[in-house]
Amino acid sequence: MEAKPGRGPELAAALAKSQAIRLSRLEPGCMAYDVCQDAEAPDRFVVHECWRNLAALHDHFATPHFAAVGAALGTLLAGLPAIRVLTSVE
Repeated sequence: MEAKPGRGPELAAALAKSQAIRLSRLEPGCMAYDVCQDAEAPDRFVVHECWRNLAALHDHFATPHFAAVGAALGTLLAGLPAIRVLTSVE
């Protein structure tokens, strides 16, 4: 996801304050949940999530903290985040 120009530090602070990362990691089916800020482009963030299955991911989308963080970050984002759902080939 991309913050509006120069708003990367605010976005990072809003993510930390929201507790969404911590709460997402506690969800059943969450195997990994990391939010990273690009070291060379501080307005760019990547959220890497690993869920046990698609049902767990869909359950995550329905949580109150997912909705709350989306609302809280809306004014800081340059646009809608690109979401790609990948499945393991193993």
